[in-house]
Amino acid sequence: VAQQLALPQTTAEPNVMQPLSSPEIPLLIAEVALEISAPSRHEDDAVTYRGRMQSLAEQALQVFLCGKPPANQFLARAFLARATLISRGAVGRKGDGLVDQVLKALDSAMRGLELAQSNPRYLFLVYNASVVY
Repeated sequence: VAQQLALPQTTAEPNVMQPLSSPEIPLLIAEVALEISAPSRHEDDAVTYRGRMQSLAEQALQVFLCGKPPANQFLARAFLARATLISRGAVGRKGDGLVDQVLKALDSAMRGLELAQSNPRYLFLVYNASVVY
């Protein structure tokens, strides 16, 4: 699945993905790609492939969210992952561009937190978000 997501797409020949045995796989790929591309990681490979990993995370999140996932912990995690991805895009911006990116990231994080608070079983996500953000 990760290899299919990493392939470049053209409008003439879009990548056709096989049905997934677990619809959460793209989300898991996105979370791992975000972890590998974290700015706090300074290993040579992490620095070299940071842009590619963030692109992979963005594509994987898009695949997951386009699949109309149910309102469960995975959707909340997707919103939190998207907030991370958006906030990383704010690095280096100034003025209105920075404000827009931060507001988009906060909106996504709040949507994830609202979903996490809607079910007592998902409250661990509130803690996870407080550690990450």
